[in-house]
Amino acid sequence: MSDIIFFISSTGDTQLAKATALKLAQEQTERQIYLVPLADAAQQQLVGFEYQSITVQEFRVNAAATEDQSVAAINKFIAERNIQSAFVGVPSPVDEIMAYQVAKQLSVPFVLVLEFMFKPGEQHQLWPHLSVLQRNPNCRLAVPSAAALDDVQGTTASIIGHLSIDRAMHQPAVDQALVATTKSMLQLVDEQAYAFISGTTCPHDVDNDFLQALLTELNTGQYPQLQLRFGLHPGVKELSAYLESLLQTCQQFPTLAAQCKIILTPRLEQRLQQELADIERLAQLQQHSFILSVDISGPAAAAAADGVAQAVPGALTNQAALRGQSSYFHAATKPYLPQGLFADGIATFFHSTAEAERREPITEPSQLGLVDDCPTALVTVFNRL
Repeated sequence: MSDIIFFISSTGDTQLAKATALKLAQEQTERQIYLVPLADAAQQQLVGFEYQSITVQEFRVNAAATEDQSVAAINKFIAERNIQSAFVGVPSPVDEIMAYQVAKQLSVPFVLVLEFMFKPGEQHQLWPHLSVLQRNPNCRLAVPSAAALDDVQGTTASIIGHLSIDRAMHQPAVDQALVATTKSMLQLVDEQAYAFISGTTCPHDVDNDFLQALLTELNTGQYPQLQLRFGLHPGVKELSAYLESLLQTCQQFPTLAAQCKIILTPRLEQRLQQELADIERLAQLQQHSFILSVDISGPAAAAAADGVAQAVPGALTNQAALRGQSSYFHAATKPYLPQGLFADGIATFFHSTAEAERREPITEPSQLGLVDDCPTALVTVFNRL
């Protein structure tokens, strides 16, 4: 038996780490597992998480220390315990590098987990660091689908699927009463068709450019009954600046305030209060005509939607595509699900959403060339290290 340490940075890799850690702990009850957050987004996802043999380790890499000092501290931590392998999640933000700094000099075999469902852009820090990690005999890569293998040639890689695929496969039957409640909370009436737009942790201009394109198309007047609800990603950085940039774009289309709303949850409002010392400015944001203050999660809003879109093909967009909902991503990027599951443009997406068009859902992992759910597949990778 060997103990395992997980280094996590973002929402997605933390969710996968938790699910995998639970499977590993249940497989061998005496195994000790450590979850080490390297960024605030991971820390937030670990609040309240408890299991008997899993420790959320409050060891944080000292950003003021040199890289060698930081890695030396981590390897000392590993050496003092019976830790024989590690999980390193690829961070979502393009500029975060701590995970790679940790991975480059780990003293034990590790799995670098690419948890994205699309090819990261050329500016993402994965690419320069991957070229170094490919020469590390301790490194094995885990990717979500066969489509990702071409992007990581030169590294030993395993296909493990993705949590969004698992969720889509195990989605319970639609609870129409819950859908009705969700739509009411989102201020939707009379069977209005609605598209949920899922925010990202990409640089702010990525979502802002997408919102500009969405509103430009909506402003043509071809979709008078279509409603948009924009959900902010809980891991987005500099929330106040991000939200203000989105609202500046909205203000270019004042007549669309009745059709488009940005969802502001209580948790996000708390973050805004922490970021903004100007109480008057905070009130202006909360009362903006394009803002809808409501306590509803992105997954719940997406499940009730007729279509789901995102600037990049993220988790909720992929789940919608697999469930047969209208789905669209805007960026010129390579999805790790079949391209044919997505609309080919905003106009196509809006029309199919407005008409509530649905395809046959994908219900079996084998239809995507997968055998196990994502945590199970990742446990198998660890057991082979």
